Amino acid sequence: MKLAYKTRGDSLPYGKRRVYFSAHPEDYDLLDVIADDILKMQDCAVYYDAEPLAAYEKKELYENLAAIQLLVIPVTEKLLREKNRALDVEYSYAIRNHIPVLPFLQRKGLSESRQEERGYYGNLANEFNERLRLRFSRRTKKLEAGLPEKPWKARRLPAAGRLKESGEKISRYQNLQMLNKYDKDPTAIPYEEKLKKFLSSVLVSDELAKRIRDAFDAYIFLSYRKKDREHANKLIRLIHGNEFCRSIAIWFDEFLVPGESFSMAIEQAMEKSSLFVFAVTPNVLEEPNFVKDEEYVRAKKAADQEGKVIFPVELIPLDGQEKAELQEKFPGIPRRVGAVGDMADEEKRNAFSRELLNAVKRSGIRFGEGTPEHNFLLGMAYMNGIDVEKDVARGLELIRGAAQSGLWEAVFELVDMYGTGKGVALDYREAARWQERAVQQLREAYAAGQDMETAQKLIDGLAELGDYRYGVRDLEGAEAAYQEMEGILETFRELSPQEELASGYFAEYCMKMAKNLYAAGKLGMAEEYCLKQKKYIDSCNNDTVKMENRTMLGHLHRKQGKLDQAEKDYQEAYEIAAKSQESVSAFLRDFGEKGEIRENFTTLERMCRTNFMYCCNTMGRINAEKGNAVTAKAYYSRMLEMCRQLEEEDKTPESRKNLALACAKMGDVSGSLNLLEDSESYLQEALEIYEDLYTRYGTMEVRRGVSLANERLGDICMKKNRPDEAMEYYKRSFELNEALYEDMH
Repeated sequence: MKLAYKTRGDSLPYGKRRVYFSAHPEDYDLLDVIADDILKMQDCAVYYDAEPLAAYEKKELYENLAAIQLLVIPVTEKLLREKNRALDVEYSYAIRNHIPVLPFLQRKGLSESRQEERGYYGNLANEFNERLRLRFSRRTKKLEAGLPEKPWKARRLPAAGRLKESGEKISRYQNLQMLNKYDKDPTAIPYEEKLKKFLSSVLVSDELAKRIRDAFDAYIFLSYRKKDREHANKLIRLIHGNEFCRSIAIWFDEFLVPGESFSMAIEQAMEKSSLFVFAVTPNVLEEPNFVKDEEYVRAKKAADQEGKVIFPVELIPLDGQEKAELQEKFPGIPRRVGAVGDMADEEKRNAFSRELLNAVKRSGIRFGEGTPEHNFLLGMAYMNGIDVEKDVARGLELIRGAAQSGLWEAVFELVDMYGTGKGVALDYREAARWQERAVQQLREAYAAGQDMETAQKLIDGLAELGDYRYGVRDLEGAEAAYQEMEGILETFRELSPQEELASGYFAEYCMKMAKNLYAAGKLGMAEEYCLKQKKYIDSCNNDTVKMENRTMLGHLHRKQGKLDQAEKDYQEAYEIAAKSQESVSAFLRDFGEKGEIRENFTTLERMCRTNFMYCCNTMGRINAEKGNAVTAKAYYSRMLEMCRQLEEEDKTPESRKNLALACAKMGDVSGSLNLLEDSESYLQEALEIYEDLYTRYGTMEVRRGVSLANERLGDICMKKNRPDEAMEYYKRSFELNEALYEDMH
């Protein structure tokens, strides 16, 4: 592989955060645009393979990928449709090793029609996430490994709760944040803001990078031949395996890029290094030889003129002739440390450590104190590969140690790492554990100051702690965190000059408590908090929050068996959604002639219509449960009408899925009214849409839709005395359920 890079102003890449551009070979024309966007936001180095179609060694590729902090990948149809190294090898490696991935949705050679565009990007995002989900499906892993599938046999399907739980496990690997530079939705966060936020969350800032470099006690320059890279990597770990070298940075050209700038980088690195380590193998005798002609010459000059130390390490034993040739080609080279190629030999490791310590002392290196901040910065260096090899285990150990010593910065870093899966496996329980420590520190700061700023930080910290606990179903713990928020909120309200801000916090708190109590089965208390929230939000103009509140109240009353009250709640949500939709539509009719205004409010109107559609679905369901099939059918009919409009406009997978759901609902309610012809017609339409989506994407949700539609059509066929057709539908439904079970186990 031929590695190349892009940087700001063509500056040297060494020491910068490393981003790797991975793409289908025919998508490399997107490199400049994506790299320029990244470099505007971060002073990093964007690496790429300049010969993506050439043969490559997977081992070398993996070594390069192991050193990066972020992989970016343009998502195009070719990437998804054709076999390619980017998706099948590089992307998969990043996911397996918890390297952050940023997909850029792209459109090549297609029209710019806004309606078509929305549908295109929706399909692309859907398919990309499904590809990711399948990579972590146990069944897919078995097939990729060449293992046979289990023979088909009937077995009891898991309960609905088990299905949901298994689906949630798989969904943790889905829905990567994607960027779409060409999204014209005015209500969405701007592309530039999203990109900047994401990059700042996964790449170390310039300020922090400077602090990290200042934390190193000294630099070692490692010289080796490219073909000895594997041995060099082992030597680096051997050096840093000594506690006295932990805070010494090792400069090594981990991404070898030839050219004039490479020579300049070598010169700069050697100038600031106190010790020169030479990896000696038979390969250093071969010609042409940059190590001999450039690096050793400079190191020998520095040793003679400045007293710097040269430390040769024999990684592969040399025979007598090779030793003589080494002395001839490297005149004046000091005595070599004995061969240490066998890293498992404790005696050799100990001898190497003694020789290394002696060389470090002779070079005049002085070590600083290992304060918690110092250890944290070193940990960040190892986590991100800043002037040292990337070593997640060591970095995590150092950061955790600093956090246990009470360093705020380290505690919050661990919360972020475990809460987002940055560099480590996603673990909400571990995130919650460290968030508890963070909250304790915030409590102490609040107790000391009790000002608006410390109050707001503690409120946010408690909210995050509650959310993490809720995420792992520690409902009692979540409730305790949310309750503590309430007391701080009272103080915050007194301190805050902005009543609206305080009310917003209270409203958010009430909904968090309501959802947590609902999950815990404490329905009466959950209802109280919903009603509290209702007082805070009814004076505001946020119809979406109002609709969420009424819908939650409806869920609570429905769960309590209060179907009449639930219907009233859902009716209110329905009316709020309808009013919101009509208001925006009226504005468009009266004032929306200008292109920009129309574009902004068309998006808002779509959101209102979508909310209205969901409310129709809820009202239909509550009336069906009450046995009011005729009323339920009326609501489902409105839902179907809205779904047809939305699907006609954008044809996204989501809009088509909603249309299939509306048809299925109409089929069910028509069947309950014994309108069998209508029921079969609606269900057939639902099945056709679901099967089309299944053919394209095969997602679990769509497969469940296909299965359910087949089952319902089987029921209709039985009612119409067509048992043979019914059995075919039932068989298809069962086979799909069987496949779902296999995928999740």
